[in-house]
Amino acid sequence: MSLEANERAERIQYSLDEANESIEDVKLLIENDRLRAAVNRILWSV
Repeated sequence: MSLEANERAERIQYSLDEANESIEDVKLLIENDRLRAAVNRILWSV
């Protein structure tokens, strides 16, 4: 089963958007000294 180029691009963009959101979450956690939560968020984001 092969994905069309546009569907593949949409899935890639969705994954990148999710990753960027996770990065922003981690920044907020670190700024608020929630380091354990930040590490946990990083690990679950991988």
